[in-house]
Amino acid sequence: MKNLLFILCFSFFQVQSQACPPETFNDNTNIQIALLLDTSGSMSGLIEQAKAQLWNIANDITNYEKNGEETYFQIALYEYGKDEIAASEGYIRQLVPFTTDMDRLSEVLFALKTNGGSEYCGLVIHKSLEELKWEDETSLKVIYIAGNESFAQGQFPYQKACKEAKQKNVIINTIYCGPKDVGISLEWNTGAVLAKGDFHNIDHNEVTVHVDSPYDADIIRLNNLLNSTYIYFGHKGKSYRENMSRQDVNAKSFGMANYAKRSIYKSKSQYSNSTWDLIDAYQEDNSIVKEASHLPKEYSDLSGEELEQLIIEKMEERKKLQIEIACLAKERENFISEHLKNNNQTGLGNSILDSLAKKMESAGFKRK
Repeated sequence: MKNLLFILCFSFFQVQSQACPPETFNDNTNIQIALLLDTSGSMSGLIEQAKAQLWNIANDITNYEKNGEETYFQIALYEYGKDEIAASEGYIRQLVPFTTDMDRLSEVLFALKTNGGSEYCGLVIHKSLEELKWEDETSLKVIYIAGNESFAQGQFPYQKACKEAKQKNVIINTIYCGPKDVGISLEWNTGAVLAKGDFHNIDHNEVTVHVDSPYDADIIRLNNLLNSTYIYFGHKGKSYRENMSRQDVNAKSFGMANYAKRSIYKSKSQYSNSTWDLIDAYQEDNSIVKEASHLPKEYSDLSGEELEQLIIEKMEERKKLQIEIACLAKERENFISEHLKNNNQTGLGNSILDSLAKKMESAGFKRK
């Protein structure tokens, strides 16, 4: 039975692994998500939820397809409402532009600090619409804004920002951190309605519960082997490779179950590091063998032929590990689904995924 499962997973993965994250997002299988998070003094719980639920969100999105094709996504991140940000900027800062690099996003989330300030929802929405590169042909474009003060605060009317969003076909979903009736009275519900989005309220201080499974230890063991297949190159290659390891540690800080979720995401085609990893870069363009520089010391003296052979060996090793993780991930998903039937958590991640599922289905995406 175990061998049959492996064969089925292998067949499935062979199809999935043919896809590579597109360099530009210009077709209708792609999603753009802008997260606008209130980082004023009372929002430390919200930031903890964002850190704890990143890999759950990323994995869930990749469980959808459209017209038989893989779903790829970009996420951008803004913070607003922090005193240390200049008043001339509206206490608003873009932290990450649209990116497929979830390691970078994780790194920034784990570095976030909160501090008191003024929270201008209309202005941060406007800035995200003006500053980010929203693709015309992207299938789904959404903003998630979370906070706990009046949605109408500030001199830039949120009604105007919502109108701008509609003109760009961007959906605004609002998440009020507090009781529902208070959120409605502070116009968070109105903001969502004006931009065809959903209104949610959450307890931002709720601690995320990660359910352990009997598959987690094996998934993590395979992830450690997967890490050994990466060969960095280029001026910043080593720092990117080190950051990958740091984000493993950060994920583990929320428990082994969350570490397993990150490991699962790393086994998917959406996790591509072609800007610094020779194996991913080689799959896009095998001429990288002739151009690669600043390699690890143990590989720096290899001839071009020897390096290419090493890359091919690492590539095959990685594919096998990815297949094994994919098989275990499916078993894990079935186990977790059974144990979360009565899940009552209502945190940031749950609100985003509940809303996103409806928007994706309306845009033609289907769960695999």
